[in-house]
Amino acid sequence: MTRVSAYLSILLCAFSIGMSHSAFGQSNAAPTVDSSGAATIEVAPEFADFELVLIESGANFEASTQRALKFEENLRKAFEDLDLPTGFIQMSGVRIEDAASTAATVHARVRFAFDSASTPSSRARTLASIADRLRKAARSLDFEIKGPFFGLEDQETVEQEAIARATENALYKSDAVASLMNASIVAVRNVSVLDLRWGDQDLDVPGSASDVKRLLCRARVRVSYQLSLP
Repeated sequence: MTRVSAYLSILLCAFSIGMSHSAFGQSNAAPTVDSSGAATIEVAPEFADFELVLIESGANFEASTQRALKFEENLRKAFEDLDLPTGFIQMSGVRIEDAASTAATVHARVRFAFDSASTPSSRARTLASIADRLRKAARSLDFEIKGPFFGLEDQETVEQEAIARATENALYKSDAVASLMNASIVAVRNVSVLDLRWGDQDLDVPGSASDVKRLLCRARVRVSYQLSLP
């Protein structure tokens, strides 16, 4: 048996359970074959977000809250002084996380856009410069920095492409099984999106997390195809 034949035999065995139920378990049901497919799309990130966390502690909650409410004003002034070019600052409300203390917490989400013609190297240098200036602001205003978190404005288009490619990859497997049976795939019965995620570390591929070079969108689908038997 050749390696190709052995591979196809394994595929046929894997799909036989689903086919036997739909194709032979019900006399009136059209035969089907199910397969899964996965795809990963890589795109250049358009921006980097950081989360800034300020915890103010005063003599009482009122004093802490008054100081926390000035965070946005102080942050914009620090960014101006440090020439940090952000057009996006989103503030949370002031939070009292623990009534046993007098601390008041406020979060800020800040976004720094990359030039549309930037290269991975230029984005890395830009991000390094931003991070250095953010650290200076953090030292003067006493806040914590989390991030960066990479992203792009139009996620939906990339997600649709990832799902489409994953569906195509599923078709190759089912087509191999159909060929063994001298059957033809005539229709798609159902498509289920099993997983769709952005930027997560893939434990099977070390070093594949999103970074300044690439933003990853992964899709995994399960597709049921209708067959036409000879």
